[in-house]
Amino acid sequence: MKSVYSILTEIASTKSIKTKEAIIMRERDNSGLRDTFAATYDPTISYYIKKIPVYEAKGNGKLTDAIKSLDNLSKRVFTGQAGIDHLQVILESVTADDAKVIERIIDRDLKCGASDTLASRVWTKLVPEFPYMRCSLLKAAKADKWDWKRGVYSQLKGDGSFANADIADDEAAISTRSGKQYPVGVLKNITDELVSIFPNNVRIIGEMLVERNGKVLAREIGNGILNSVSKGGVFEKTDRPIYMVWDIIPLGFAVANGRYEHSYDVRYAELTKFLTNKKTKSVSLIETRIVHSMKEAYAHYFELVKKGFEGTIIKNPNGVWFDGTSKDQVKLKVEFEVDLEIIGFNAGNGKNAATFGSIECKTADNKLVVNVSGFSDSERLRIHKIHKQLLGTIMAVKANSIMPPAGSGVYSLFLPRFAEFRDDKKIADTLARVQEQFDAVISIK
Repeated sequence: MKSVYSILTEIASTKSIKTKEAIIMRERDNSGLRDTFAATYDPTISYYIKKIPVYEAKGNGKLTDAIKSLDNLSKRVFTGQAGIDHLQVILESVTADDAKVIERIIDRDLKCGASDTLASRVWTKLVPEFPYMRCSLLKAAKADKWDWKRGVYSQLKGDGSFANADIADDEAAISTRSGKQYPVGVLKNITDELVSIFPNNVRIIGEMLVERNGKVLAREIGNGILNSVSKGGVFEKTDRPIYMVWDIIPLGFAVANGRYEHSYDVRYAELTKFLTNKKTKSVSLIETRIVHSMKEAYAHYFELVKKGFEGTIIKNPNGVWFDGTSKDQVKLKVEFEVDLEIIGFNAGNGKNAATFGSIECKTADNKLVVNVSGFSDSERLRIHKIHKQLLGTIMAVKANSIMPPAGSGVYSLFLPRFAEFRDDKKIADTLARVQEQFDAVISIK
């Protein structure tokens, strides 16, 4: 049987996806190869080691046994220096080629151009599938058919990180949308409350945020902290994670292609029942308002956007939970357009290395600066050819909101995208004009 390293080398030698798949299919009975792909790309696994220790591969142990020994890292049996020492022992227990495979597993990259998606075509269910109910856009849903007279749920779309909390055996495990679990104990303030509030065998659905000295941090900061913590980092003493929730389903239905037929009003009532009159500091219901018309729904949306939030999600009270895209929950959004001056081109990487990554733009008064993307490949190439001529000209930019100053002291835009070049305009908008454009969109007349 071929070594896993030699197979990975062979897979890497071709750019053809079909050929890569054919090689993996040919080697489908190789348990070491299968275990290697699973250990590398299963999002529920973390090894909590960023640097490979110095080692000398001199053993002849089995690769499959070495991979199994990595469980002691993912389960936090060995941490810190003990974890590094354990990895060194593993690396020295196998051949030099197998040690290179272990290194790639730790790096979460097999460096062969074949991901878990390709491998899963050969080995079904190689990597766990994680159910998730996505929102529809308003134009895709038939919201006019909803029972508005009865009342529709309008809920805050916060700036946090989506999270599932599974409660079983009097313990709570919290995971990201991709199924990656947060390390045991790092969210103790939340898991302790969840276990004290809810019964066993349920999944709670919501989003994680981070408070600093009692104030919720901005999305990019809070989610960055949560991402670091999920990889083994810790919270600063000034920071505290909180969990805002909006749904509850029996754990048995939280599976790929799962479907729970109870309507949302029933599920929300059950969630409310468990949280009512509970003295919780870390777990709370997401801000929710019952609205009876689209006008009221947008009023709630605009109210929250003005406070700096991303917006709202409206939900049909009759909607059931299922794994897929639901037309019974809709993400509301606004879009406005402003004219900005082009002041620079940021370097690209990957397929954009030969052109540019984004275009830096600003307002006429220099109070707002933003990097704009959203270009097709053909547009990007055309722009690159004349990019020097575009400096100082005006570009129309679409965005969803205005971002307040951060460390730079200047404003920015939320989700800025290229709209068009304004050859008919010579002067960019000022920050005040940008604000007027935004206010005009979100004002109700």
